[in-house]
Amino acid sequence: MYGLEVHEYGGAAVIVRDGIAYYSDFSNTRLYKVAVKEGSQAEPVTPDNKVFRFACFDVHPTNPQILVSILEDHTNNMPSTVVNTLVIIDTEKQIVTPLVSGANFYAFPRFSPDGTKLLWQEWDHPNMPWDISKITVADISDTLLLSNVTTIFKVFKDGLNGYPKYDIFTKKTSPIFSSLLKEEFAPAMWKLSFFPLAIIDEEGNFAMFKAFRDGRAVLYQVDIEMGDRKELESPYVVMESMHTISKSKGQFVFLGIKADKSERIILGSAKTDASSFTSIVASTASPSPFDPNLHVGSSIDGEKPPCVVNVHGGPTGMAYPGLNWAFQYWTSQGFAWLDVNYGGSYGYGKDYMNCLHHGWGVVDIEDCITASQLLSSPPHSLINLKQIIICGRSYGGLTVLGALCNSSNTSDTESYLRPV
Repeated sequence: MYGLEVHEYGGAAVIVRDGIAYYSDFSNTRLYKVAVKEGSQAEPVTPDNKVFRFACFDVHPTNPQILVSILEDHTNNMPSTVVNTLVIIDTEKQIVTPLVSGANFYAFPRFSPDGTKLLWQEWDHPNMPWDISKITVADISDTLLLSNVTTIFKVFKDGLNGYPKYDIFTKKTSPIFSSLLKEEFAPAMWKLSFFPLAIIDEEGNFAMFKAFRDGRAVLYQVDIEMGDRKELESPYVVMESMHTISKSKGQFVFLGIKADKSERIILGSAKTDASSFTSIVASTASPSPFDPNLHVGSSIDGEKPPCVVNVHGGPTGMAYPGLNWAFQYWTSQGFAWLDVNYGGSYGYGKDYMNCLHHGWGVVDIEDCITASQLLSSPPHSLINLKQIIICGRSYGGLTVLGALCNSSNTSDTESYLRPV
């Protein structure tokens, strides 16, 4: 279940409400529902049509047989002819009804708590959603027709001072925070599963916000009405995909990674004066078997170790600081491992992410080469510059090829996967 690769990278393939799970099935592209209890059988809720892909659902709060969803139509399966819309799904009748169309991309359709309004994000080529997009709200009737469609917020490259909020009564948008914070409150939205906040009270006045400051996750409890925020102590260097579990109990979940522990599903509980975290599901991935005591540093006395320089994709991606067993394998075999969050990476503020504007293939390549040279020279002198392996996938693979063309003495070996 990967959101059927909607918007290429997928995500948001499952939602659970009132004991019923709805999910996209990758094998046949249909949407299914199943009761969350042992022995339950899944049943399809959309027609059998392999050119339709569904993701990013929301359940109507007063009419739970109704879902809103992104529909990606691959009837004409060329990138320029794939059509994205928002649709209503009647899960009892297996009927899919068009609701919103016209934009190239849609994300995060959400009903209001009383079911009378619908909100969504949309954007068009050639823009990326974190550069230029808009948030739209509309009234939705009992017959599921839209009216009073209004754009309430536009995202531009320069950003906005503070996280925006919209008052449905005054119909005004304003920032939650009074001043601009040099932090990333949401990652570059390559996947539909990147949720940056969770409401933690029934009135909707308080929320948990995760952010990245200098490449490390921080957690805030925020008074949405007053704009006050309190940073909570957290052991997690990475926090992603945050969701509300219980507003009455102030519970939320997220994917968390520590510096010394790999990814886990974490249950958080927050009130006005405390927070607690419980690991409820560990990652199912098993580390590759290896002896961590095999090698330490170079096998040649007096020689610095070879180094793997890893270039993340995106380019507005990020090399996470948490434990990664694949990297540990290399270090256990005597290699140094260098992750480069080159100019253009997220996690260091909007200005840093904008470094690549008009500088693709320049700033990123220079940063990767410079990082290797710095670590091989005094006062660091940690790696052997003559024994460099540079690797990357997707945009990182393209950066690898560029680095090889721009430096004659940086790498002896290269590895790249899908270098586009």
